[in-house]
Amino acid sequence: MENPKMYSSANGMQKKDAKEILTEFKNKLKLNDCRRILDVGCGSGEVSAQIILPLLSKDFKELIGLDLSLNMIQFAENIYSDKKITFIQYDIAQNTDNVLDEITEKIQFSKLKKLKLNKYSEENNSSATRGNGNNNVIGSNENLQQFDIIFSFYCLHWVSDQRSAFKNMYNLLKPGGEVLLAFLVQSPIFTLYRALSKTKIWENYMQDVEEFIPFYQDSMYPVENFKEILSSSGFLTVTLDCKEKNYVFDSYSSIKDAISAVNPFLSRMPASLREDFLNECLNKAKILKLVTPNNNQYSVTYKLLIAHIKKPEF
Repeated sequence: MENPKMYSSANGMQKKDAKEILTEFKNKLKLNDCRRILDVGCGSGEVSAQIILPLLSKDFKELIGLDLSLNMIQFAENIYSDKKITFIQYDIAQNTDNVLDEITEKIQFSKLKKLKLNKYSEENNSSATRGNGNNNVIGSNENLQQFDIIFSFYCLHWVSDQRSAFKNMYNLLKPGGEVLLAFLVQSPIFTLYRALSKTKIWENYMQDVEEFIPFYQDSMYPVENFKEILSSSGFLTVTLDCKEKNYVFDSYSSIKDAISAVNPFLSRMPASLREDFLNECLNKAKILKLVTPNNNQYSVTYKLLIAHIKKPEF
């Protein structure tokens, strides 16, 4: 997933589901009271800037997009960053006891870079800069505060150490803070990865395939499995559901781009083999009935785990 430009144009399924979930839950969340918001696994930034941002109150303080991929963060920062939106590179599953300090430092560094990029305009209007509060961006006590709400869409199925991820999210939240998340628990893309990893031409590039397939893919009880992780992390469950979803790609090229944009193996292959790999992905998906072709459209069915959880008040 190192091609943010392609991902930004091929993530229609992710944006559709995020929008539907936020529409369903927006009246159940305390969005009007949110001042600091975190989007875990923000990718190329579209969900943060185009879907989450419009739902926030006008006086929210800060929306932070976080992703493991530096390429994604640089893309999002270039396109969507402004005074209230900042994107940082960080591993949410990092084994640490200082997650708030570490993320605060990342945020402050990113804001400092913004200030340096704007130094000429600030120098030309120094009095206005001193008066508009920007001098408080770095080192503000508010930057050390925890978040009111955390969102995460289409990220956590890539995280193998979910216990560390939820420990960190718990520590990043204020008491009473909320999390709204959705991630794949069963998907044809993971079945496809396994099938292709067993073919002679691709096996050398996919030897670690199981690292990219979530535990839930083979579980008969994904909701119960996830409940145990939440409970051990200290979270309270408000709602938790596993929903079957369907998405229709409107052309051969659109489904091929979607597979390419989220494929962790493609960059390992010689450029001369990549097109063959993508074509074989679709051919194998048809053979295994993982997609349903219909007049050059391709329908896929998958399962999302959707959860609204809270940190206890005390």
